Parts: sequence; structure tokens; C-alpha cells
Amino acid sequence: MNRNPSSVKISVASIVFSFVVALAYNGVVNADDYFVSIKSKHDFNTTVTNIKKQTAANKLVLLKEYNVQMMLKMVGVNAEKSMTMAIFHPRYGKVIYANDKNAMSATPLRLIVQERGGDVIVAYIRPSAIFANFDLPKSMTDELDTLLGSVVKNATN
Repeated sequence: MNRNPSSVKISVASIVFSFVVALAYNGVVNADDYFVSIKSKHDFNTTVTNIKKQTAANKLVLLKEYNVQMMLKMVGVNAEKSMTMAIFHPRYGKVIYANDKNAMSATPLRLIVQERGGDVIVAYIRPSAIFANFDLPKSMTDELDTLLGSVVKNATN
């Protein structure tokens, strides 16, 4: 099988992100300051569909989906359904680029939808935490916190 080295790096990054989110969900990391984890009232597929709809409704762009379950299966792990989604919009990239080009390394924003023992959990790192060490307007990072929170809340209720 031919694999593009950059896609392997992205796959590894998604697996690491999933692991960190799982740690936060289990209380290893201070979830209140850094992570948001919400139990969905819907099944996995409905939650994923709702996130896509809410992403568009909030004028964001779904850039990529990573099937984490499939990636883990490639290394012999039998995991429950798990999908990482990369979400962003160029209007925020414009502000980031104008203020701190290094912060572009932290885009796009990502969230993960996972089945966990019969529950469906949506989790993400707060944008304000992701961008905390960059020189960006607080108003923008707060807006992204609210926006991503709205996407997840509306998709899971």
C-alpha cells in the first residue's frame, strides 16, 4: 500500500489528539480550563451529521474528517467509532495571519466524536487555550470559544 508521508503524520496527530482528549475526559487533565467534553443525546452517525450541519450553519468550513477507528485498526487496535473533524474559516485565518503568523500552526480547530461504552461524546480543546501562547486578539479567541461551543451544543442536543 502506498502511503503519503504527510497523511501518516496527520494520522498520528489525530491519534495523539484522541488520546489527549480521552485523558481529559477521564479527569487526568484539568478539563474545565482546557477541554470541553459533551455527551450527545444522539447516536454516533446522527451526531456527526449534526456537527456537519451546525458547522455550515455557523459559517464555518469542515476541512477534513479523520476516521480514527480505521486508523487504529491499521495498527491492530479494535476501537469504538471515532471521528476527528477539522473545522475553520479563512476569516479567522486572516486575523491570525495579521497578528501572529506562528499561530497558523494551531489551525484548523479540531473536535472528536467518539463512542464510549454506549455513549457518544464530543470533545475539543477550547480555542482560547489553543491560542493562549500567541499574540492574538482575545475578542477573536473568545468568539471562537463561543462559536465552537455553539456548534457542539446544538449538534448534541
